[in-house]
Amino acid sequence: MSLRDNAKVSIELGVEDFKLGVDGDEKRFISSIRNIYAGILLLFKHKLQLLSPSSDLLITKKISVVRDANGVIGFKGEGKKTIDYDEIKERFKSLNISADWGKMGQIRDIRNNLEHYEHTAPKEQAKKIIYDTFLVLKDFIVRELDETPVDILGDITWEYITAQKNIYQEERKAWEDLIEAEFDDEARIQDALYNLTCPECDIDLFIKTADKLKCKNCGKELEKEDYIELAFQNAYTLSVRDYKHGASEIICKCPECEREAYFIEDDRCYACDASGHARCDCGNYKEPDNEKCDDCAHMDYLMSQDD
Repeated sequence: MSLRDNAKVSIELGVEDFKLGVDGDEKRFISSIRNIYAGILLLFKHKLQLLSPSSDLLITKKISVVRDANGVIGFKGEGKKTIDYDEIKERFKSLNISADWGKMGQIRDIRNNLEHYEHTAPKEQAKKIIYDTFLVLKDFIVRELDETPVDILGDITWEYITAQKNIYQEERKAWEDLIEAEFDDEARIQDALYNLTCPECDIDLFIKTADKLKCKNCGKELEKEDYIELAFQNAYTLSVRDYKHGASEIICKCPECEREAYFIEDDRCYACDASGHARCDCGNYKEPDNEKCDDCAHMDYLMSQDD
C-alpha cells in the first residue's frame, strides 16, 4: 500500500474512532488522535516521496553520500528507518515545502500529552485536532499535492471533518463572544484571553462560572488572577527570536501581586490593577523592580566614577 493510501486509511480510522467516541466509547478519542496525527505525517512523507530522486531517499532517516564506478557523486538511503516529525519539518524547510507547522505543533502537543500523561475527557482535544486537521490538510493538499481533500480522503471523511470543524468554530466563537462581553472596555485583556489555553490540557475553550473560568475539556477552574496571568504570558512573552532582534520586554512580574501580568507600556498590572511602577522620574519606561531606567542608572554610574 502506498504512503498516500496509508495516510487515507489512518485518517479514516481516526474519524471512525472519533464517531465511536461521540457514541459513548471515550477511549476511542485517544486512538482517534493517534491515527489522525499519524495520517498527516504519512501524507507529508508522501510529498517527500514524490520528490525523491530515487526510491524513498527523502523519507529515509539516514542518507549517505556515495560515488559510483564512474566517479559520479550521489546519495543513498540507508536502513529502513524513516524520518520523524522534526526531520520532516527540517526537510520541508530545506525544500521550500509549505505546511502549517503552528497547527501541527498543537496537534503533536495534544497527542504527546495523551501518550505520556494522565488524560481526562479527551473529547474536546479530539475535536480540536479535527479542527486543526482541516486547516492543515485543506491548504497542504491543494498547494503541495495539487489535489483536493476529497480526492485523497473521499467525500464521507472530508465532509465529516468539515462538519466537526464548523462545530468547533461555533464553540470558539461562543468563547470569544464571552471575552468581548466580559471585558468590553479592556482591549488589552481581550487580546490576551484570545490566546488563553488550559494549563492542564492545552484546549482554548472556556465557560464562565461565577468569577472563575472553567476549561470546557477537563473542567480545570481558574481564578481571575490565574487566567489573566496565563493569558498575558501566552500573548506577550517574547521569543528567543524577538530578543535576538532587539525587542524589549512587554510584560514583567508585578511588584505588588508578583503575577507576570504587568504591562510595562501601560504602567499597569492587569491581574491586581497596580500601577505607577514602570516609569522613571525622567519619564522613561523602566522595569518595575528597578528604581531607575537604564539611561538614568547608567548616568548615575558614570557620575559615581567621576567622584
